[in-house]
Amino acid sequence: DETGAGDVFSAALGHYLEKGESLEDAVEFANSVAACSVTKVGGVGPTLAEFEEFRSKLTGRDKCHTRTPRK
Repeated sequence: DETGAGDVFSAALGHYLEKGESLEDAVEFANSVAACSVTKVGGVGPTLAEFEEFRSKLTGRDKCHTRTPRK
């Protein structure tokens, strides 16, 4: 269900940018979170645990926060 995917993207993008990440990394993160959000019914974004499970299945990573923030 794609309801709320844009809202989830925007929230994730803002969150990652606020942490000091680069725009490129923030967009990648936000896109991944939005992709995860459309795997569920309803306009609610995924929990961190749901997102980490989703991302690990796609990338083989155990945690979603694998990049070191650029200074």
